[in-house]
Amino acid sequence: MFDFAEDDDKIKVQYRVPFMKARNRFACVIVCIMMMTLCIYTAADKLENILLTLSHENDIGPIINSLYFIGSMLGSYIFTWQLYILSSASNRLRKANNLLAKNYTDS
Repeated sequence: MFDFAEDDDKIKVQYRVPFMKARNRFACVIVCIMMMTLCIYTAADKLENILLTLSHENDIGPIINSLYFIGSMLGSYIFTWQLYILSSASNRLRKANNLLAKNYTDS
């Protein structure tokens, strides 16, 4: 997400080319929110299916639904983490550039 560039013999941190425009970062945030919502919905649906089919003996349905549930929860976690990274990117970019600027003024 970030790249290093040299400007007047100073290193600065900037967004990589795909993330330079705020529109692209906003689109990534929207996709993350949609996928996170889909994963949470799928997990809730599979949990309901698990609870409804627990009484069936010798049935593979609850096992498959359990695997779908675990996969959906992992997907939700991954997209939540990606959303956090995208939403805190400008803060981290500013902090990195301030730290580098402070390093150049100290020396």
